[in-house]
Amino acid sequence: MFRKSNTVKSILGAVYSSTEAFVSSNVSRRVQRFRELLNKTDNNDILTDSFGRRHTYLRISITERCNLRCLYCMPAEGVKLTKNDGILKTDEIIKIAELFVNEGVNKIRLTGGEPTVRKDIVDIIAGLKQLSNLKQVAITTNGLTLTRQLPSLQRAGLDAINISLDTLRENRFEQFTRRKGWSRVMTAIDLAIQLGYNPVKAYFVPGFTGQVGFITSMSDHFCNSCNRLRITADGNLKVCLFEGKGEVSLRDALRSGASNDVLKEMIREAVWRKKKQHAVTKKYVHLRRYKNLQNIPRQYLMDYVRLQFKNGTNARVFSSLSHVDQSGKASMVDVGSKNETKRIAIARGIVQVNSTISKLIAENNVKKGDVLSVAQLAGIMAAKRTSDLIPLCHPLPLSYANVLLRLNEELHCIEITAEVRCTGKTGVEMEALTAVSIAALTIYDMCKYAASPKSMKISDIELVSKTGGTKGDFFRN
Repeated sequence: MFRKSNTVKSILGAVYSSTEAFVSSNVSRRVQRFRELLNKTDNNDILTDSFGRRHTYLRISITERCNLRCLYCMPAEGVKLTKNDGILKTDEIIKIAELFVNEGVNKIRLTGGEPTVRKDIVDIIAGLKQLSNLKQVAITTNGLTLTRQLPSLQRAGLDAINISLDTLRENRFEQFTRRKGWSRVMTAIDLAIQLGYNPVKAYFVPGFTGQVGFITSMSDHFCNSCNRLRITADGNLKVCLFEGKGEVSLRDALRSGASNDVLKEMIREAVWRKKKQHAVTKKYVHLRRYKNLQNIPRQYLMDYVRLQFKNGTNARVFSSLSHVDQSGKASMVDVGSKNETKRIAIARGIVQVNSTISKLIAENNVKKGDVLSVAQLAGIMAAKRTSDLIPLCHPLPLSYANVLLRLNEELHCIEITAEVRCTGKTGVEMEALTAVSIAALTIYDMCKYAASPKSMKISDIELVSKTGGTKGDFFRN
């Protein structure tokens, strides 16, 4: 499907009008086909975007509230919610759903928050089932209160259920969700099966008793076949899960008396602007993943998983690593084909000490000598010898290396900053980070006699910025 372009249309129109006889007899088949495809997009199909994807699946969030406080989702105290009058009402949900169904949506899934905490969920499902041409109404739920509600939901016409369960162990469930209720979820699953909600989909690794599933929407894009649109609880249309500024408020338009034609035009414009793939930057994805991982107990995380299959082959589940070859062995990256550019990297770190050590450093009374000067020299030497310390680092001719150390007597810590420069084929991030690390270790070594191990701590070693290279510049906030 070709992206519609007003410029292209005007050019083609000019060609066609200027010499109609010539076009009819001599224009290439490819141009004729192009014109046909452009004309096709001028119909009343508001659910097809500029890449030819037709959207027949609508997810409607009916509440922002949830009865769990999952570690990876929200803080223990909850989050600020939209006021009740800002949430779509039952008739508004049905009105918006009817608009989409009339245009070709055949599946609607109700989500949240947790949809079952909404008191009128039975009425919403019953109203949706009255819409002709809607083939399926489904919900995604944590299952906590489903046992009590499921019979009524089924009578209202609920076709399918997704029950989200993080673990099959009760104690882990409470750790993940900060709530009790694992047994109630398991009972809800049993009841769903008894009421005929089949098939039950499960994924498992041959030879193992555990079952596992992956949603790989970020590592393996299926954007080219995406048929989903989303309505938020406060009535915004999201054409992509990661949509931000491009959201359109159908609630405000509806409450201001907008006609169906106006609403359809709003939908058409939003769908047409949908991006080719995820409307999100890699930086946002990695930052969000990092923040989520911080909330999960470390014993439940692993750097990678090695799976042993019946046929004896191995599958390693990890992100693509530049220093690992196809067999999983360590390998140095070949940078021979790269161009030499000016590279600069800055890193920093902190050594926390107690008041006694802080005073000794300030007065230069540490037995082993001038701590800050020795640590500075150690850091500079380390930057120059990084390839000897880190096995797969390339040896680089550094043009500049410096380490600055500042004693913060109020906070009792030493702040370390290292800057490294070179003109080469690969970056100097590792040199800067190594300089900070060795400087910090030198401080630790020189001061350890004067305090217990728990009174000193090396922390927050991180890259502050880097410039140069094909991957672009980086600056930490």
